[in-house]
Amino acid sequence: MKKRYFLLFLACLTRLPYGQTSEHDGQELVLASAREHYENGAYARAITQLETIFPYLEGESIIDAHILLAFNYVAIGDEASAVAHFKGALTQNPELNLDEYDTTPEIRAVFKEAAQEQAYEFAGCSCFIPGIGQILKGDYTKGRVIIAASAVTLAGSLVSLSIADGKRTTYLSLGPDDLDRIEEAYDDYNRWRKITILSATAFLGVYVYSIVDAMISRTSAKRKEINQRSGIKFNVDSKSMGVSYVFML
Repeated sequence: MKKRYFLLFLACLTRLPYGQTSEHDGQELVLASAREHYENGAYARAITQLETIFPYLEGESIIDAHILLAFNYVAIGDEASAVAHFKGALTQNPELNLDEYDTTPEIRAVFKEAAQEQAYEFAGCSCFIPGIGQILKGDYTKGRVIIAASAVTLAGSLVSLSIADGKRTTYLSLGPDDLDRIEEAYDDYNRWRKITILSATAFLGVYVYSIVDAMISRTSAKRKEINQRSGIKFNVDSKSMGVSYVFML
């Protein structure tokens, strides 16, 4: 209830009509007001309003706020904060991409930088646990497959290495009195040595693929773009004013 009253209070301060405003509508009203400030060049006011309301946002409103904050920070030259908010939006929606017709070259450059930084962060996560980077960027199926494949190949490598080491010890322990067993023991050891190499190679392949894939691709799913005629859209009726992003499939 406190959250709803807070949103209604901000809506009243911005003098936007709200009628029977729900909590979600209140969020949209404040976002609409911040968008208006941005379009009018009142970047400081827009940032203050968005930062104040941010802890109370939910769902798609979080993405809208991140993007709008990034736009404002680009406008005032605070690139670091803009990158942080673009990364926040990408974390919420890994498929997010900006359309060149709706954004300035400066905004697109900062967005690209944010996407690249995030890709390197995902790759860094995959260095510790293969597949985590894919999950973080929203490709859950591929991430789970990579985690399973790396676990199986790593376990196989360790088990076969242990067996090969035991076979090697057995082979080396044979003396002149065991000539009839030496060839068989060596073949046994050599077989498990090859299995170990194959398993380790498979694990290394999965490991490297996980890192490279996380770095070069934000998501393997179909990317969405903001329609060139869309962006933050205003919806006005007799009771309320709302704002949202419209994405093109």
